[in-house]
Amino acid sequence: MKITTLALSATTISAVLAAVYDVQLFVESSDSAISGNGLSSIHEGAGINYFLLSTGGAETFKYDDQAEELYTDNSVKYSVGTLGGYLSNGVTGSSKATFDDNKLSLGGNTTFYAAKNTGDPYNYSDNSYIVLVSNAEGSIPFSIKAVKSNSTVTTSSASGTPAVTTVANSAAKVGSVAGAGLLAIGAYLI
Repeated sequence: MKITTLALSATTISAVLAAVYDVQLFVESSDSAISGNGLSSIHEGAGINYFLLSTGGAETFKYDDQAEELYTDNSVKYSVGTLGGYLSNGVTGSSKATFDDNKLSLGGNTTFYAAKNTGDPYNYSDNSYIVLVSNAEGSIPFSIKAVKSNSTVTTSSASGTPAVTTVANSAAKVGSVAGAGLLAIGAYLI
């Protein structure tokens, strides 16, 4: 009986830990021309959006940590993946999305590339940086950092540096609290 209760508690806590977060994606690069830019998707074809870098903020995406999926969901779910060498958002399928220290790994890619004049269907890259998943001549490598879009910024009194709550550390905080609760339940039942 006690083991059954413990197993049921573990299952319940696992379900509670699975979450969908609103996140925004930002560029981290040693190149000051793009570092700090947000990522936004723009229509490039039937059910397909490509990503551009934006100095005016970032689009909000949903991240399902259990399904490891990054997507937008207006009237139709558009999943983040890759298509024809571009980082895409559309109905064509998703790539496994995980975050390590809030840096995106998408289908195993952790380095992305900003490029201009790529010949994309609507020629957006003539004037803006578009995001590629492989290196092209003249492209700038970068990584993508996720920040919870509803994060709260607090100032540390020691350093004066803003501390932003991000995807990975939010899940870790919830996980450590739930894990401690699970241990307490297990100890009580034994």
